[in-house]
Amino acid sequence: MNDSTLINLEIQVANEGNWPERSLSYLCRSFDNLNEGEHYDNLKPAIYIGIPNFTLFPAHPEFHSSYLLMNEKKYTIYSDKLRLSVLNLPQIHLATETDSVHQLDHWAALFQATTWEDIKMIASKNDTMQEAAETMYRLSQNEKIRLQCEARERYYRDQRTHQYQLEKIKKMGEIEEKLKVIEGKLVITEGKLEAAEGKLEAAIAELQQRDNTIRKKDSLLHETLSELEKLRSELAALQTGTTT
Repeated sequence: MNDSTLINLEIQVANEGNWPERSLSYLCRSFDNLNEGEHYDNLKPAIYIGIPNFTLFPAHPEFHSSYLLMNEKKYTIYSDKLRLSVLNLPQIHLATETDSVHQLDHWAALFQATTWEDIKMIASKNDTMQEAAETMYRLSQNEKIRLQCEARERYYRDQRTHQYQLEKIKKMGEIEEKLKVIEGKLVITEGKLEAAEGKLEAAIAELQQRDNTIRKKDSLLHETLSELEKLRSELAALQTGTTT
């Protein structure tokens, strides 16, 4: 830049899982810009601008984010010569008013456009964007560059397919683990049910035994009452005969 600030700009389509480390590596290389014998005061500021077509930190989604070295307790800036800025294209809907003032959302829309008509429409209101759109169109007409872009697109498509397959396998593994846990719980539950059924059968058998015992006692009671009634009749008959 005109003020000697070094800019490292990168656009990334496929998430290879190493963006933070990769961006720091590039930023540090740019920052280490002193020639032998130069004083450290001559270090030029370095800024890394990343434009990924994926969300950098899914747990903390943000459209435009900026990072500095600072004290983690008092938030004191350690140095403003080292900075990272990230434009998360999928989170364009989270653009703030400040982002819109600086037209970051327009640039993001330009990067995400899939047809020349969309690109021209987005770039029509901004001379710099229009120049960028014209450059994109001119480069796309170059056969060698076009073939390189197509090869890169195939590579990224293969990477996305590979990533999808890996995630699918991972999910299948997680599902299998959950099924194993559920199966283990079912085995335990079945064991408890079998034990409960055994106790229930034992209780039913005991109740049947008690019922049989009660029936026997009831039958014996009826027999005893009948015998008693018979004895009463005989006694009454003897009493009547004696009186006579």
